[in-house]
Amino acid sequence: MTKFILIGLVILVVIGLYLISVYNRLRRLKLGVKESFAAMDVFLKKRYDLIPNIVAAVKGYADHERGVFEQTAEARSRAMSAQTDEEKIRANAALDDSINQLIITAEAYPELKADGGFLRLQQQLEAVEKDIANSRLYYNGNVKLYNSNIQTFPQVLVAGPFGYTEEPFFEAGAGERVATQVFGDES
Repeated sequence: MTKFILIGLVILVVIGLYLISVYNRLRRLKLGVKESFAAMDVFLKKRYDLIPNIVAAVKGYADHERGVFEQTAEARSRAMSAQTDEEKIRANAALDDSINQLIITAEAYPELKADGGFLRLQQQLEAVEKDIANSRLYYNGNVKLYNSNIQTFPQVLVAGPFGYTEEPFFEAGAGERVATQVFGDES
């Protein structure tokens, strides 16, 4: 009788250790997703800071393009005030589209493309956009790993009861899926 109790206790201990191991792995993966989003958020904030300067530079040459400026300012405001990661992802997709419209507007003004201040802003924006793209890849890689872990057996048995849910991917906005020429890169 004691032999069966001992075997039962060993089995319970093994199952308990396994559940703890799965829980800790899911926790680490979730923290990896949050950390990678926070890293990307730094670059998104840099972009938010650049946008008013770029709008002001373009506005100086194309004041009659008011709709583009208002759309960009509104999209920036929504992106900056977004609270959840999902809201930030949606708002930044709209901001990406607005920035592309602003770029298209700027391309119509050759004197603007020759302005030294504007060229510096353009280079800063290009660098920040590359950083955002790299951060997005890192974030999406972490999301893929996390989401696949919470959806596969046997982790799914632990994930559900402990409230682990899918994280959203940070996908390219509609404007980013089209190859837009950045501020007169004429090759």
